Amino acid sequence: MKSLKQSQTKYSRQAGFSLIEIMVVIGLISVIGLISFSISIGGFQRSTLNSERDLLVTILQTARSKSLINSNEVAHGVYIEADTIILFEDTDKDGHFTDGTDVEITFPANTGVTHGGDSEFLFAQLSGDEITTGEDIVLTGTRTSDSVTVSVYDNGRIDWIWN
Repeated sequence: MKSLKQSQTKYSRQAGFSLIEIMVVIGLISVIGLISFSISIGGFQRSTLNSERDLLVTILQTARSKSLINSNEVAHGVYIEADTIILFEDTDKDGHFTDGTDVEITFPANTGVTHGGDSEFLFAQLSGDEITTGEDIVLTGTRTSDSVTVSVYDNGRIDWIWN
């Protein structure tokens, strides 16, 4: 018969985890956490760019719709500044945005996205055609290499594509 001391020694050697096993598990958890964190940061930056694109396209569509229905019997347009997107009515009928003269609604632009390209789009009354033909708008994330191009065609069609 085994003594009590021998059976306690046998079980005490087999119980628990070794230091190496614990270190390996901590290392694996750290690597998985780092990978998931980097993926989530990229997704957040991409969602910021998506949000700004959606806002810009919605404002452009609103301006075109207001021009199509001849709201207030003036053309409507969008003017883009570095920190603001402006939906305006061309009340002075000069074909361009005039600060202080034209009726406007301002929307704050996202600081995590830069706007490049044309800064003004004006849509014709009743037809919705673009009056001011210009460049596409390129939205680029400030902390990512992702970018999206928003195009407004002569017939007023609004489209976007990832670069």
